[in-house]
Amino acid sequence: MKIKMPILAFMAVWLVTLTASIAANDRWQSGLESNGSGQMEKSSVLTFADVLKRVAANNPLLRSVSFRNEAAANRLEQAGLKSNPEFSAEIEEVGWNAPGFSESELTISLSQEIDIFGKRKARKNVASVEYQSTDFSGKVRAFDLYIDTRNRFNKLLHAQRFAVLAASSVRLAENIVEGLEYRVSRGVTLRSDLLLAQLELQRIILTDEEAQQELAGARLALAALWNSSSVDFTLFAPEEPDLQPVRRKLPTLLKQIDSTRIVRESQYDKDILQAGIALAEAEAKPTLTLGGGFKRLQLDNSKSFLFGVSIPLPLFNRNQGEIAALKASLNSKEYEQAQARTETMAYIRMTTARLDQLFSRHIALDTLLLPIAERAYASLEETHKVGRLPYTTLLEAERSLIELRFEHNDVLFEINEQLVALEQITGIKMHDQ
Repeated sequence: MKIKMPILAFMAVWLVTLTASIAANDRWQSGLESNGSGQMEKSSVLTFADVLKRVAANNPLLRSVSFRNEAAANRLEQAGLKSNPEFSAEIEEVGWNAPGFSESELTISLSQEIDIFGKRKARKNVASVEYQSTDFSGKVRAFDLYIDTRNRFNKLLHAQRFAVLAASSVRLAENIVEGLEYRVSRGVTLRSDLLLAQLELQRIILTDEEAQQELAGARLALAALWNSSSVDFTLFAPEEPDLQPVRRKLPTLLKQIDSTRIVRESQYDKDILQAGIALAEAEAKPTLTLGGGFKRLQLDNSKSFLFGVSIPLPLFNRNQGEIAALKASLNSKEYEQAQARTETMAYIRMTTARLDQLFSRHIALDTLLLPIAERAYASLEETHKVGRLPYTTLLEAERSLIELRFEHNDVLFEINEQLVALEQITGIKMHDQ
């Protein structure tokens, strides 16, 4: 047992580390890169995965991101290259009265700057950190496209459900009007009740028209992401999404604060400044230049070899101003990052608290409010049909039922909005595809 316990402890630590590493690799993955080469779905009923494929195949932003990364990679390659050698040739003692070049001196030399004190390594380090920052920035830009797609998908889904509910409400109001028209014709209901029902029908028809306009606009906005103006499609998503997996993720978000967008961007800014300080310190040290050549005197045809070395004397400019400025910028960035971490934690807490409220409201609507409203309306409708209930009471029940159905749709939409907000700041996908 004494032998096995350390092994088990080591395995537990290893599994936790591996899980954290896998989770970290899953962050800021838009899903658009892998879908870019796939064929676009031609179906008129689209899931979110189908929408992502269309965006990946046709949105130009992803190409822009790839070229940004290519530029950063080329700068990294350039930073690692050595300086070119310098060739020089001189001819001396060529005067106006000299007979040609009989007394001239010809000197040919080759010199090379030698990177010492880690200058080339420091330049490569700056370019490497900038490449990593650009790579992360590219992932964030692609993830922002995913976020935009998710937002427009959610808005269209909300508008689609809103249109269905509005159409259902129109049918409900029409049935009541038809029943009242029959009863007025038989003289068993006041005409005022019919007028109230017709007024309510017109109000709901206006709502239905607004729903259709909202639906058309949301379709156009989503289709624009794949450079299309066609709106001959509808979305498919579960009427009642499973929110339990999402709720299990929420408590873990604060533990991953250093992986959030603003904190990571601040860290890359700090890394670039630190690399810049190292480069400025390296460049403050002198650069050695070695040279060698050949000299020939035309007069006596004598030849000699030349060797030289040059090095600047760091008497006045030791890059002290640049180094101090970079260190001050780094100190400033430290405080900015600390504030960013605090604000991000507060935002996650507030959003999580709001989601808890919305989850509770959603459960109450599903399990209590809507079932009661539906039963109450059905009971009052039966009572009204036999003439034992005034229409005004049924009207209140009708409005309550319709409002609760609309509220249910709005609550789902706001849940999705809050989840997208968390995705945007943490880089962790809260939704299931």
